Amino acid sequence: MVRAWSLVGRPLLRSVLKDQLKQNARTMAVLLDDEDKAAVLALSREESPVREIALVRRIRDLGDALAHNGPTTGPVPSSWSGTVSRSADVDAFTYAMRFGRRNVWKIGYTQDVKERLREINKHVPYEVLNEQWAVVFQQKWPKQQAAYDMEQRVLKALRKEGDQGERLSCTESELLTAWRAGLLPG
Repeated sequence: MVRAWSLVGRPLLRSVLKDQLKQNARTMAVLLDDEDKAAVLALSREESPVREIALVRRIRDLGDALAHNGPTTGPVPSSWSGTVSRSADVDAFTYAMRFGRRNVWKIGYTQDVKERLREINKHVPYEVLNEQWAVVFQQKWPKQQAAYDMEQRVLKALRKEGDQGERLSCTESELLTAWRAGLLPG
């Protein structure tokens, strides 16, 4: 924690917010709607001391700098050159990932299922959604082409209007049926 405030008069939550907060508000931050946010920010408050160590001071200074300069915009463009090579003659996996407990699936292929999962979840705001992708099925193949072919068979069997790319919506039972059928070429 780099900064803290105490509310003057210690108002009761129910006198400030429209509704009671959900249970998870005890252990994690909860995003308020605009009306509740305005009500909280209108409360009288005073800054409380935080034990300051060098790291806290640096984080606070960074936060202050960002607050005055606006959000960061990412890295500055730079030139680079390199050589990239890839062999399709290596082991690969066909995978099925599920988003949380929803009937939303991602079907794909990769050489490294754990790394692929890490990359996909890197862009999921877990702290807001409390959900992320998880691997449910994976099948190892001796070559990438075989993994890709199975991916395509499963996608073809399940794709409906509204599905996006490698993501689709179906029940786990429907996916299992297509997955088993997809194990066999043709």
